[in-house]
Amino acid sequence: SRIGVAAFALCFSLDKLDLPSTLVVIGYDMCYYCKNLKYLSIPQSVTRIEGSAFACCGISKITIPKSVKYIGGSAFALCPNLKCALFLGDEPEIGDPVMGNVEIGGYDIFDFCRSDFYVYYLSGALGFSNPWRNYAAAVYDPNQSYTVAFDSQGGSAVPAVSAGFDTIVSEPLIPTRQWYSFG
Repeated sequence: SRIGVAAFALCFSLDKLDLPSTLVVIGYDMCYYCKNLKYLSIPQSVTRIEGSAFACCGISKITIPKSVKYIGGSAFALCPNLKCALFLGDEPEIGDPVMGNVEIGGYDIFDFCRSDFYVYYLSGALGFSNPWRNYAAAVYDPNQSYTVAFDSQGGSAVPAVSAGFDTIVSEPLIPTRQWYSFG
């Protein structure tokens, strides 16, 4: 039910981590500085993520299950690729920033992630606002569709594309126009 302190810390070959469905507590520094860790799935059974658990990792997004009630200081700090966190429940208790890894202590949970980092939360979730803890935040609607339109600058028309949140869209058709090169 628990993975201990620094269990995978400094494991540079770790690129994917599927945690067991029986896990309740993610220990301090569990994946500290796993810089090649790109994929991480936190199971619904987890209630606690200790300080610096995923600090300095390579993940680009994280979903925090509704079951998580506590996140320690620096838990996801210094993840240079982390662009968003999606909370599926109410705001968890957030630990003191100095309770994380001593080497990187003093950072809030998402400090020094990408400059365009965003926190998303479900409509009706308690404790969230925009900004949330100095991070840009917005309500996440799983039914929301977004449309991307393209301006071909006088070239042939490029059809708009609609997609849901966090959906990868295909590259649009390259427009054509005499004497011009697009792409």
